[in-house]
Amino acid sequence: MKLFVWENVLTDWTSGIMFAVAPTVEEARVILLGKCGHIPEEDINQTPLEFDLSEPIAFLCWGGG
Repeated sequence: MKLFVWENVLTDWTSGIMFAVAPTVEEARVILLGKCGHIPEEDINQTPLEFDLSEPIAFLCWGGG
């Protein structure tokens, strides 16, 4: 399995983030679309970051204004 991460998406006042765990990016997109009926085409079609889950990983995302 892989972790797919889309950054700087779902923008309103600030950018959002989408992520999914799936074997392929195509399956990850299907899962995301199943969770949210509308994701802008320009967001879902971006190339996400891809992480193999055979090794430990971590993320941090600072907030701010």
